[in-house]
Amino acid sequence: MKRTTIILTAVIAAIFVGSWIFKAGQMSGVQEHNILRGFLVTCSAFLTLAIMSFLYQDNPIYKFAEHFYVGMSAAYWMSMGFWSTIVGNLIPRLSRGLSAYFKVPYNESGFNFLYWLPVIFGLLLLLRLSHKIGWISRWSLAFIVGTTAGFNLVRYLRSDFIEQISSTFIPMLVDWQGMGHFFSNLSLSASGQFMAMVGNWVVFFGVV
Repeated sequence: MKRTTIILTAVIAAIFVGSWIFKAGQMSGVQEHNILRGFLVTCSAFLTLAIMSFLYQDNPIYKFAEHFYVGMSAAYWMSMGFWSTIVGNLIPRLSRGLSAYFKVPYNESGFNFLYWLPVIFGLLLLLRLSHKIGWISRWSLAFIVGTTAGFNLVRYLRSDFIEQISSTFIPMLVDWQGMGHFFSNLSLSASGQFMAMVGNWVVFFGVV
């Protein structure tokens, strides 16, 4: 590490500690609470400036903030997924003992092998950490990608294709009652039959 980088890091660390102490002294309330809040506020300001330092050039401080953000985000969502999906939905359907341990109500629906499939596929995904049998994790990955693509295909087919195409299924002759009625009631107003027919024909040929 270069001498300039070491000096810059030391100066930033000194400013960080000084601002933390200064901010903690300004806050009212219990002293321990002040120190904690001052530390969190100072960390937030430091990480914000560290991310924005990339506008100048790539530097170790930005790298630290980037890795810290990615790591904290991954840990947060992993924790949320564990407690909301595994503990909240899966464990109550698998084991009465685990439900009692995590203090969640047990589902009395009975044994169902389908509930064990996500457990098996999840464990297979962890095999990616092994160099010898890591290829087995591709089965779970293929299943996840395939099912997700299938579900999204149906959803987007309905919202982006069928709903838009159905808007073009419009009558070419609006309120048609014959040529005599059409010419006797011919009007160029926006709400008239003639303009409605012209608009429908424009939409039809525009889609074609």
